[in-house]
Amino acid sequence: RRLARARALVDLHAREEGAAYVDAAEYRGSTDAYAAVVVGASTGATKTAVSVRTREAHRAEEVAIALAVSDPGCTTVLCDSRTAVKNYAKGRVCSEAARILRKAEDIGRKSPVVIKWFPAHMGSDVSERGNVNHNETANSAARGLTNRAAESTADSESWSRRSAKDKMTTFNEIVKWYRLNRQTMPPPHPGLTRKEAVLYRQLQTGSLLTPVLAKHVCPSVYASDMCRLCAKERATAAHILWDCSVNPREASEKTTIPPQLEAATRSCDQKTQLKAVQQVSAALERQRPSETEERGGGTPRKGAAALSNPRK
Repeated sequence: RRLARARALVDLHAREEGAAYVDAAEYRGSTDAYAAVVVGASTGATKTAVSVRTREAHRAEEVAIALAVSDPGCTTVLCDSRTAVKNYAKGRVCSEAARILRKAEDIGRKSPVVIKWFPAHMGSDVSERGNVNHNETANSAARGLTNRAAESTADSESWSRRSAKDKMTTFNEIVKWYRLNRQTMPPPHPGLTRKEAVLYRQLQTGSLLTPVLAKHVCPSVYASDMCRLCAKERATAAHILWDCSVNPREASEKTTIPPQLEAATRSCDQKTQLKAVQQVSAALERQRPSETEERGGGTPRKGAAALSNPRK
């Protein structure tokens, strides 16, 4: 989502003369001084810069936004500090930024300016249309003014990790950070239905309701865990997804699911996820007991048809 947002904003404002990226960087060896810069979104040229005495990164970012707003031709400001953007939305900016804004108002600055949050550290080539991400340009310009322009990406990233910029302060931000750091696989695409998303998650976690598992969950319906096609092997996930009627050797020998399905569990693409879900659904359908067997063996399994065909 961060990449998609960055790409959309870069392309949207690439040719907007009134748009500007802002950033702030801490002076190396100092704990109370920052450099704030404003860079044109269409050219990447530094429009203005200033040094700020403060111990908090978001205050320096607020000053950078104020500098951009003070330009009569400015229409949009893009800032990678969530805290600074939120403070402007609340009308609670630091005294240094407020002073700049008052002076801008005194000289006749009347037209509105849109302030947008831009994801930080996304790289210069996020755009698929070839537009440059000048948020990185602003970051480099700010670092250059603090005499710590990083020649290597490793040095830049190392300093960024140590920076106090954009601290997590709310419960939601902290919990989300921990949750996303534990996430090893992509979530189901929003375009999938609820049932498709559940089936996709089951594929990712290896918990598909195959006859081997269903025999323990619904013993009255699944009396046997043998494959209904070959009647020789247990109907494990690997066996039924390899499809013993098409790939009998792989279905008998393999203990892992087919490579294309394994790749689909790590794909964010909707079409890839949907294709995998449909393939899994068809495999489960082939193993589902017939209605006659269900009536003879006991109470039909609730949602059996829905599980096997998630689009219904």
